[in-house]
Amino acid sequence: GRFKDQPDPYKVLGVRKHASPGDIKTAYRNMAKKYHPDKNRDNPEASADKFRDIAQAFETLSDPKTRRDYDNEQRFQAQQQARHSARFRQQQEESARRKRQQEAETARKKREMVQAAKQIQSKVIRLTTIAEFKAIALDDQGKLKKRLLMVFV
Repeated sequence: GRFKDQPDPYKVLGVRKHASPGDIKTAYRNMAKKYHPDKNRDNPEASADKFRDIAQAFETLSDPKTRRDYDNEQRFQAQQQARHSARFRQQQEESARRKRQQEAETARKKREMVQAAKQIQSKVIRLTTIAEFKAIALDDQGKLKKRLLMVFV
């Protein structure tokens, strides 16, 4: 906007947003006296910059139409920023929600894999046990052999 590169005139003059024209004029006079380059010979460049900001702030706030334009632009920018912040928050929340879903899905898959591994391990142990019993049965009498084979097969 038109006032984009300008420092906040209310802050420059040290007045409230609803300051009266008289308060603005008084603040301007006090600040202009304090920061006039002729009064600050030790640092004239910084003083001149500050004095320029003070004059520009007074110019903006002393004219009712310019002040209204500035205030409207500030409100519009604040609304834009609020909308942007709300959108940003929504994006952050959505991102966090997706991350939680991914973490939950990963945990679920991990549980399934652990369960499948346990089932496989159980089958391997069972098969190993059966093979061992079969081997023992082959070495023993036929009676024991038949009994074990009937139980485990």
